[in-house]
Amino acid sequence: MQLKTFFLTDDENTPIFLPLILNFLLNIAGFGLFVPALGLSFSLNPLPFSSNPGGFSFLFFLAELIALFGLGQFLGLVLIKKFLPSRSIRALILSTTILSFLGYVMISGAFFSQKWSYLFLGRFLTGLGASNTKLCLRLSWDLHPEKSHSHLLSYLMGISAISFLIGPWLGMKLLNPDWLGWSTPSAFFAFFYALNLLFLFVRLPHTKSFREKASPIKEVLMELLTLLALFRCHELFWLFILFLGGWIAFLISFPAFILQKWQVDWSALCDLYAYFAASWLLGSLFIFPELKGKISSSLLVNLGLWVLASSVLLCFLVPYLYWYWLLIPLCSIAASFLWSYIGEIGNFGFFKEVEGRILWIFLLIFSLVLLLIPITTGWLLQINVLYPLIFSNIQFLLLALVGSRILKQIKKPPFG
Repeated sequence: MQLKTFFLTDDENTPIFLPLILNFLLNIAGFGLFVPALGLSFSLNPLPFSSNPGGFSFLFFLAELIALFGLGQFLGLVLIKKFLPSRSIRALILSTTILSFLGYVMISGAFFSQKWSYLFLGRFLTGLGASNTKLCLRLSWDLHPEKSHSHLLSYLMGISAISFLIGPWLGMKLLNPDWLGWSTPSAFFAFFYALNLLFLFVRLPHTKSFREKASPIKEVLMELLTLLALFRCHELFWLFILFLGGWIAFLISFPAFILQKWQVDWSALCDLYAYFAASWLLGSLFIFPELKGKISSSLLVNLGLWVLASSVLLCFLVPYLYWYWLLIPLCSIAASFLWSYIGEIGNFGFFKEVEGRILWIFLLIFSLVLLLIPITTGWLLQINVLYPLIFSNIQFLLLALVGSRILKQIKKPPFG
C-alpha cells in the first residue's frame, strides 16, 4: 500500500484528503474530550462551577454535557439529509466546520462566564458540526482513485479508533488544573478547527459529484431498514455498536474506579490513557497484521473478543494496581483486533448503488449510541462506581457470545 494513494486524489493533484482527514479526526476525538471528566467527577470535581439551582446531581449534568454531542450529531445528520439535494458539499462542510469552531469557542467562554447554558450550547454545536463526518467520508471516497478504495476504509477505521483514544487522553491531559486552565481542551480544539477551516476553504473543490434524492424521513428509514437486511454490513453494524457501547462506558467509568480504589494522582491517570492508545497502535499496526497471516482472522477476532471480556472483568477484581500494566494492553490489543477486522472486510464499494444511505443510517445510530451511553453510565455511577464497569462487561460478554455466529454470517456474499 502506497501512502501517497491516501493523500492525493490522483498521481498529480494536490493533497485534498489531508484537510478532510483532519476534520474527520477532530470530529471523533471531540466526542471523547470530556469523557474522563464524568468518571473523575465521581471522586473530585473537574470543573470550576458545579453548583446548579435545579437540585440535580453534578454527575447528571456532566453526563448530559457529554451526551449532547450525540444529540447534536443526530440532528445534524437529519439536516444534512434535508439540505444535500439543494446545497453544495463544499458549503455544507465549511458551514458545519464553522459550527464546531464556534462550539469550542463557546465552551471556552463558559469557563470564564461560569454559565452552564454556554457550556451546553457549545457542546451541542460541536456535535452538530461533527455531523459532516458523513460528507467527509463520502467526498474522500469520491475523490480517491478506485484502486485505493480497498484500503481506504481500513485506513479510516484506524484513524477513527485512535481518535477515540486521543480524545479522552487529551481531555485528561489538558483538564489538568496545573496547566493553563479549565478552558484549555476546548481552546485547543477551537484552534485546530480554525486551522482546518482555512485548509478546507483553500483546498476543498467546488464539486457536485453526488446528490441524494430528497425523500420523506419515514420513507427513507423504511428503505434503509430494508437495505440493512440485504447487505452484510448489518452484521458489521451489530459488532461495531456492541463494541462501541461497551468501550465508551469502560473509558468513562475506568478513572472513577481507579480513583476510588487506589487514589492515584492526575498524572498517573493521564499515563493510563496514553497506555491505552499506545497498546491499541501496537495491536492494530503490528500484532494483528502479523498474526492474521498465520491464524484465521475470524479465529483471531473471536479470541480477541473473549480476551477483551475477560480483561475488563479482571479490571475490577485484581488486588493490586500494577496488574493494570498487563490488563490495559490486553484490553486495547484485543479491541484493536475487532476494529481492524471490520476495516479489513468492510467493503463499502456499494456507496454508489445505494447513494450513501447505509452510511447515513449507520451514523445516525452511531450518534444515538454517543447520546445514550454517557447518560446511562452517568446514572449508573451515581448508584455505584462498579455498575458502569459491569454494564460495559455485559456488552463485551454479549459481543463474545454472539461474535462467532456473526463472523460466520459475514463470510456470506454481500447480498442475501
